[in-house]
Amino acid sequence: MARLLVWMLIAGGMLFGVTADAQDLVSKSLQVVSFKPVGGENRFFWNSGEKQKDADLPEIRVSSNTLLPPVDYRGPKTLTLMHRADGGELLPAARVNLPERGRRTIVVLLPAQKEAKLPYRALALNGDLDVFKAGTRKVLNLSSYPVRGEMGANPFQRGSSKNVRFVCQAQKMVTVPVLNSQAKVLASQPVILEYYGANKKWNTLSSTRWFHTPTQRHLIFVFFDANRRNLILRGISDTVAADTRDIAANRAPKQKEDEDARKGQTEKKKSGPRENPRHQ
Repeated sequence: MARLLVWMLIAGGMLFGVTADAQDLVSKSLQVVSFKPVGGENRFFWNSGEKQKDADLPEIRVSSNTLLPPVDYRGPKTLTLMHRADGGELLPAARVNLPERGRRTIVVLLPAQKEAKLPYRALALNGDLDVFKAGTRKVLNLSSYPVRGEMGANPFQRGSSKNVRFVCQAQKMVTVPVLNSQAKVLASQPVILEYYGANKKWNTLSSTRWFHTPTQRHLIFVFFDANRRNLILRGISDTVAADTRDIAANRAPKQKEDEDARKGQTEKKKSGPRENPRHQ
């Protein structure tokens, strides 16, 4: 009897262990972008949790200029990206815990900190369109200085109540919302960015223009360039698939009314008598 009980406990432990492993696997729509160009073939691999040969491992291509289309990921909650070394051997390059919420996930590869074991450190963001919305920007402040910004319409009036303002602390991230969802596509929007420097004052980082892009979203990096010895801005864009909900959210009310009117007129013509003079 005792032996039977021990056997049942062992078998149960093995069974629950398999179930737990299955529960640890997640399914995501994955995009990976690198803050800086990566060497080699710009390809990374991951292990899906099954026994696979290197040649059979799923891969994802990585760009430092744009977010490439997502690929289906099925694997552990902790994503380990592997990069092929000079000798052809696959070695771990970055490791990150994937967010529990959201189907679409954006992984950002950043330069590793000093004395790090892996060549990259990674951030995983919820990339679902209802979270990271089309037309918005995420500012990733990789510097050691707080950064703030103010965006407005033309002509720009600093301090206007209609402007969008944001503050991003050092080594943090903040979302910049759409200034005006009714603005024309590619409408110019002046932006002033400042950083709080060692002089205990807000200093101008950049006076530039962003554009209203209802079918794109953007990652804006703020970082210290050792060569220029200055803070630099760098942007990476993601063109999102046209979605009726996103289009509606970025359409002016008048435009929607005009579209409904045109639709009504079209349906009326279809239901009315034909007036082609050749058939009279």
